[in-house]
Amino acid sequence: MSFVVEPSAIESGVVTAPGDKSISHRALMLGAAANGTTSISGFLAGEDCLATAGALRSMGVIIEQPKDTEVLVHGNGLADWTEPAGPIDLGNSG
Repeated sequence: MSFVVEPSAIESGVVTAPGDKSISHRALMLGAAANGTTSISGFLAGEDCLATAGALRSMGVIIEQPKDTEVLVHGNGLADWTEPAGPIDLGNSG
């Protein structure tokens, strides 16, 4: 299986999927790697997903959580990620 990712002519869009652990993890990571703000609703605020958010924060990604099921990820692309100060605790999300 292979994937090719190239710049797209699409500047924005909305994807609706049921909130679950796998989707919540991926939404956080994709939002952190993207440029701009990613708004996630239906986020599963379980321990594992919160550990992923904490790991991304430790690498300099700004993540806000105005409600348990809502998250804003302010991504500036992978180039802006920084090295964490110490080990990252991913809990069971590893």
